[in-house]
Amino acid sequence: MGILRYATPQRTPCWTTAFPRFYGHAAGTSGSLGGATGGRCEREFSVMSAAAGAKLSEGSPCSYHSSLRIPLVTSPNCERLVEAGGLGGRGCSPLLNVAGVRQQSLRFWGPHCFVSRRTVYDVAQPVGCAPRLSKSALSFEGPEAGSLCTQGKSWRDLLVSATVFGVCASPWLVRNSQTLLDISSRVIGQPATMWLLKHSFYRVFCGGEDLAEVRLTMDSLQKRGVRSVLDYAVEASPDDAAERTETYEENVRLTWDAIDTAASEADGFAAVKVTALGPTPVMERASIVIANVERLFVRLLGEAVEEQLASSSCHLITKELTREQFVSGMQELRKGVGAPEASAAELNKVFDCLLAQSGGGTDSSKVSFFQWLNCLQPHGVGRDTLSVFKDVMDTLSDEDAAEIEAIQSRLFHLCAMTEKLEAKPRILVDAEHTRLQPFIRAVTIEAMKRFNTEGRSLVYNTYQAYLKSTQSQLETDLELTRRLGVTLAVKLVRGAYMDFERKAAEKQGHASPVHDCIEDTHRCYDSCAHLLLTNIDRTAVFLGTHNAESLRKAAEMLFDICEKRNNAVTDQGSTPSSALSSSADDIVTPAALPVSFGQLLGMGDHLTYTLSSMGLKVYKYVPYGPVQVTIPYLLRRAQENVGMMGGAGRELRFVFDEVKRRLRRSV
Repeated sequence: MGILRYATPQRTPCWTTAFPRFYGHAAGTSGSLGGATGGRCEREFSVMSAAAGAKLSEGSPCSYHSSLRIPLVTSPNCERLVEAGGLGGRGCSPLLNVAGVRQQSLRFWGPHCFVSRRTVYDVAQPVGCAPRLSKSALSFEGPEAGSLCTQGKSWRDLLVSATVFGVCASPWLVRNSQTLLDISSRVIGQPATMWLLKHSFYRVFCGGEDLAEVRLTMDSLQKRGVRSVLDYAVEASPDDAAERTETYEENVRLTWDAIDTAASEADGFAAVKVTALGPTPVMERASIVIANVERLFVRLLGEAVEEQLASSSCHLITKELTREQFVSGMQELRKGVGAPEASAAELNKVFDCLLAQSGGGTDSSKVSFFQWLNCLQPHGVGRDTLSVFKDVMDTLSDEDAAEIEAIQSRLFHLCAMTEKLEAKPRILVDAEHTRLQPFIRAVTIEAMKRFNTEGRSLVYNTYQAYLKSTQSQLETDLELTRRLGVTLAVKLVRGAYMDFERKAAEKQGHASPVHDCIEDTHRCYDSCAHLLLTNIDRTAVFLGTHNAESLRKAAEMLFDICEKRNNAVTDQGSTPSSALSSSADDIVTPAALPVSFGQLLGMGDHLTYTLSSMGLKVYKYVPYGPVQVTIPYLLRRAQENVGMMGGAGRELRFVFDEVKRRLRRSV
């Protein structure tokens, strides 16, 4: 290959829109491909013609191989362009002009160019070279970020967005949205109110009323390199015993439809609400039993229960219970509550059952905290072999235990069907109030034991960083999954029920489970993200956040991980030719790691599309369903996230800036 030269840079709309300033320039670098001289970037990349896209004077510095997926970048003013790598390499990344042919997967290799693994739906021809991505230039502010938000929007879209974000920017309107909705329904009628909402708020924040409309939304996002997390807007089911079983089975069907639709795109996700699979009062009682089981373990160790559990749960990772402690402790507890004496033989049989569980520590004669929890499931403790526990702690009734088994069965059924799909979509289990979360975490961990084996990450549990216990729980679950040999798949969010949790704790006379200030929540989120990325070889991570600083830190850490791993490969003597032929997996890009980012549909577009333009895996959380069901659901979520809705002011500013740009161009 000859030397690649560029003409004087021309900052055309095509260039600035398709490849904003996130790309730094690596001038004067070159490489080799199988002994041949590679391309040299002597000047900045330039666009010679907005109509024709990028042009080369002497050919591309990179060749391609047809087997690996690449990311798609769309420019509104010229052809769609594809950047195949360049995320951290030294030198150039090939820029591709997309021709409308059938879907094909491609692998690219050039002078220190990286491999990327995202789907492209056309065959691409190399036409240019984009400078390497510079993590230090990453920014979610400025005109480029705003342009990404409004790219491709019609005047009508801009008008609707301005109206909606103007309302969302007012905390008073958000807090009183349900009251205003009720007034509107009385004054102009329910049908007219729903029509107005469908063509305003629903249009911005929802993916559609049915799956046909949802697929159109997915296609629209996918064209810009963004994937979807499908979230059917179903709330907790009614508690009427005569209706609930039928309702839960219908919710399973609706959730499965979402999963099946998510499988239509690569690496799809669907949200699952455990509260839609069974009665929430039973889940709350199961959560109490789980807490009692943990307290009993600490009590048998002879430690102060409240002091130990209040400080942290991760200290229990290293705790182990001896046979003597268990037998003598249980006999003493039973005597203290006036229960019939249990024989040593009976208690030893229970201890043997505990030892048989997975998750043990270094001493096989002692029961670890993980073995204890694994054996004493809420629907099993107090029954059969474990009946000795019934007199020393509150357990579930037979009816409640049957409900818990049914909930678990419904979740496992969804996971098993998902596992059989060729596209292998993933399930994000939503978090709920803290009174329900212990059970939801427990049943999700049980699903991970079954379906997150052999490096797979089918089921994700949600961790809420605004809770004081989250980092401790995450450390505990990391150790648990390490011992079990399963992948800990995590969706990390800040949380949505802050006001509710504080009021509920105050009403019950308990300390608030929520961090005292937003700065503590930020620190917790970033610390948890760092912990997960540090252990990325045995975790899968979905970072759901609208906080630009947290996203920047996580993205930079991803680039650092890739750089270290690729430098290690280089130090071991790997060559481009060998990587192309047999070990392309040795070349690591952020898109190749099990790390994804996500924001809500209609919000944080400057974050989403900036991340997408960098070649990272990014998603929009897409709620959908009938308007009359989805709007109340969205209103409740908006009220719970009223602080985050203040970010609508930034979205509104981006819309106004775009209107100004278009008006200037038209005169």
